[in-house]
Amino acid sequence: MKTLEEFIKDKSDFLTLKSGEIFKGIYKGYEIITRESFGKIEEVVCYSFKELSGDKVWKLNSTSISLARQMKDVKEGDVVAIKRIGDGRNTRYEVLIEKKQATTDDIPVVEEEREDIPF
Repeated sequence: MKTLEEFIKDKSDFLTLKSGEIFKGIYKGYEIITRESFGKIEEVVCYSFKELSGDKVWKLNSTSISLARQMKDVKEGDVVAIKRIGDGRNTRYEVLIEKKQATTDDIPVVEEEREDIPF
């Protein structure tokens, strides 16, 4: 029989971490959305991550500038670990890029062989 925690995770698209908990997944990108919170409209970054062991895509909504600064260098396809530290308004996240997605910039350029070069 499933626990309530398992039921919630199966039914939700939103990543919810407890303080100290770590999520590892493949970064799928972000979008900036607006939402109403406490009677005011605010911009929120909605990050998307695919599970390492499945096809489920999780969303993490955050207004944190600190998290955005850490995520700005993460490329789509990178494997990341995200750790939540603290609760409520004292929440912060630590992001670690565990495996970078290979890009064309990572492939060494091979110069064509030329007959006029003696070596």
